[in-house]
Amino acid sequence: MTDNPSSVLRSSASTEVTLPTGEPRLYSAEPLCQRWRQRRCTCHGNEHVLAQEATITAVAASASTRKAPSQAQTHERVAAVALFGTKVLLRLCGAGAVLLVLSVLSFVLTALSPGDAALNTLQPLGVTSPEIINSVRESLGLNSPVLLQYLNWLYNLVSDGSLGASSHYGRAVSTVMLTASTVSLKLCALSLLLLVVISLPLGIFCALHPRSLIDKVLHVASLVLLSIPSFLLCLVLLYFAGVKMGLITTLRPESITDYLTSALCLALPLAAYYVQQIREAVLSELRAPYLVALKSRGISLRVRLFKHVLPRALIALLPLLAISIGHVLCGTVVIESIFSMQGLGYIALQAISFRDLNLIQAYVLYSAVIFMALNATVNALTTYLSRTALSEAQTC
Repeated sequence: MTDNPSSVLRSSASTEVTLPTGEPRLYSAEPLCQRWRQRRCTCHGNEHVLAQEATITAVAASASTRKAPSQAQTHERVAAVALFGTKVLLRLCGAGAVLLVLSVLSFVLTALSPGDAALNTLQPLGVTSPEIINSVRESLGLNSPVLLQYLNWLYNLVSDGSLGASSHYGRAVSTVMLTASTVSLKLCALSLLLLVVISLPLGIFCALHPRSLIDKVLHVASLVLLSIPSFLLCLVLLYFAGVKMGLITTLRPESITDYLTSALCLALPLAAYYVQQIREAVLSELRAPYLVALKSRGISLRVRLFKHVLPRALIALLPLLAISIGHVLCGTVVIESIFSMQGLGYIALQAISFRDLNLIQAYVLYSAVIFMALNATVNALTTYLSRTALSEAQTC
């Protein structure tokens, strides 16, 4: 035992160690000594050096474990990646099979329906000559068997990615679809924005104040808006806002403000439905037991509402929202016809009226892809939100 223990501590105050990665690190024994001194240690530093060496060995072992994962962990990661790739491949194969079946059904039903593209296009123009109609039908390939027509269309789609030409518009189908999609996307974005702005605050307010006067009034207003036909609502708003007040144009919309009335006509019935859905979902979450624990911890209502209640309520609303988005993108025929908007719904109606096979096929595939993409997105978001809500509920 030495007479000056501090000299021993100074001589062994630091130790250099080389980790498995080749990186030297300097570990000081002084913090450990200070900690031991608080426990009134009376040794002269040798025990401190031995403890420091043991700490260095443990750190090196843990670093080696982190840097070099075991073979079992590697196999588990590879198996997880392979399983994920298999699921994605099966989803893509299923989507391809669905698109193929839909294309066959739509092509056969359109080809077997009365009339064809040549007859329905020329007769409104006053052309009744059988020779001219047959020559147009021959140029469009309509005299070939239905199976051969479909195989030619499928071969052009797979080999060149071409959807063909529209017999009614006289342009490429891709160009017609792109122009119509731009109009429909503007209408969809504005109507969804109005839907969120209207339904979310009102639904939350009704959930926080159930059976109040405003809650009852909004319930009656929702029933009225859901009962009014969409075309009647469009005509009423167009008459008062366009004809009487002159706030909007009654012609084809050009600027984004001209889409406001049509988007409002589309958003109001949806908002009337979603106000009640949001109210029920939020009200159900507010009665959950975990919120009592959060309230007892002194967490404010704003934090409880926006961090815990709304993400869980969104799980039940996401499937409904996906259906509404698909309806807005693909099924607004009445609104587009009244407001003279050549969106996807309008060109679909024209394609069916004039038996435009290529345009009908493109619209069917477009609608199917939109709904499948929305379905996959909703499934992924629902899974993520459910796991997040479960982990937060366990921590509460």
